Amino acid sequence: MTVELKILSTVRQLSEIQKAKLLDFMEVMVGRATLSSPQRLLEFAGSIPKTDLQEMQEAIEKDCGKIDYNEW
Repeated sequence: MTVELKILSTVRQLSEIQKAKLLDFMEVMVGRATLSSPQRLLEFAGSIPKTDLQEMQEAIEKDCGKIDYNEW
């Protein structure tokens, strides 16, 4: 099986959201990337589990206010 056929076989197994992400990535690779429209971004609304969002928010609130002046 050729690489192209393997790619097509794998793409058929993806969800529509995954296909959209893959297309964005592929367009970047071939230099045809464009900014996503707000409607295109709405396709991804709700795709991050609520528990993951809560963990991200907690990490931001816990660590983003800290400054390590000796880091540089």
